[in-house]
Amino acid sequence: MKLIFVSVMLLLCIGSRVREANAQFMTLRVSTPYVSSDGSAVIVDPADSPLPDARVKRMTAGWKREIATMRVEEDGVVRFGRRTGRTLYLEITRAGFQIMHVKLKIARERVKRPRITVEIAK
Repeated sequence: MKLIFVSVMLLLCIGSRVREANAQFMTLRVSTPYVSSDGSAVIVDPADSPLPDARVKRMTAGWKREIATMRVEEDGVVRFGRRTGRTLYLEITRAGFQIMHVKLKIARERVKRPRITVEIAK
């Protein structure tokens, strides 16, 4: 009886881990560019909390090839530099979250630092 109980518990644990591993990851592409005047953005989760340790890859136009990878700071901020007039193609990743493709335009006009929300994987 004890062996059956342990076997059932083990199967339940394995089953729950398989469901977690089968979470659906998609690449979500945001068509409207975010705008930044200081060359930075804040990466947040759906509850608007900072998402530290997310990875942000700077990509060539159309997300074709990686140029550089940065780690998001504890406060959710990631910095790219202030060279105005350019548009950055970014890929944002973190375990348990969808892959996000976003554009970030570096503008001359003063705007509030953009907050980029990364969706949880379903």
